[in-house]
Amino acid sequence: MKFCMVILALFLPPVLAAQQPPSVPFHLVDGWAVVLEGALGGISDCKILIDTGAVPSVINSKLAMQLGLAGSFEKLSTMNRSVEARRLRVPEVRIGPVSVEALDMVAVDLKRIEERLETRIDAIIGLDFLVARNFRLDYRHKKLVFDNKIDVDSASAIAFEMHHEAGGTYILIPLKSGSQQLQILLDTGTKDLTLFDRHLGGMLEGLRVVGKDFNVTAAGRDPLFAVEMDSVNVGPIFRRKLKAFVLTTPEENVQAFDGVLGPAALGASAVAFDFARHIVSFETR
Repeated sequence: MKFCMVILALFLPPVLAAQQPPSVPFHLVDGWAVVLEGALGGISDCKILIDTGAVPSVINSKLAMQLGLAGSFEKLSTMNRSVEARRLRVPEVRIGPVSVEALDMVAVDLKRIEERLETRIDAIIGLDFLVARNFRLDYRHKKLVFDNKIDVDSASAIAFEMHHEAGGTYILIPLKSGSQQLQILLDTGTKDLTLFDRHLGGMLEGLRVVGKDFNVTAAGRDPLFAVEMDSVNVGPIFRRKLKAFVLTTPEENVQAFDGVLGPAALGASAVAFDFARHIVSFETR
């Protein structure tokens, strides 16, 4: 998210513009989904969804077949469902200046997600790849900026916990609603705040139901009910009367956290990740 000015002074050498950190332009689909071009397996024009909640990263099974990749089958959890996926190793994965010789991913049919976003999705890349470098998602200027010197204002910094599971990486941030303290997965691959019913206990009784909707994952569609939360605090960000969704989770799919939060739910114009200091910050409109 920036610009620099070059100033020429008489009798003095020019003041050169500071070198800008590398960035990758992206398309912002439906106001929240970050889709950009990257490379997988030597194919340079792949459409990639940036999803910090993807655990692990996913390649569309169609592209995996095109690349001739083989692997072993396993069950993959998608919040409240399980889907059969093929774990495999994808060579030459690159987004802008960040690349790896190979990345362990799972192959899944992404047709439902493509239909939901009305765009082709060849892969969903998560923090197992992105954690290699600090980055900033600038929703306003539609740029993914890689910069290990990202300056996070201490007043807006939110400490996160980093977890590793199923070959992937995710981060949890605290969310407070009234007297309730929740641990929420920060998920750029979703639009809203979604809470898991089995984690809410008595808090669920105090939420006013305002409607119904459904959740779309690679495993299918699941019903949600919309609720209104009187107040929500995420670090220094405070929201009143925030709309959220509640998802019914079977006992066998209960997660170690209380829900997922998309930056768009807070009206974020940018979100920055500092992995060395384990902090994240939001800029809001």
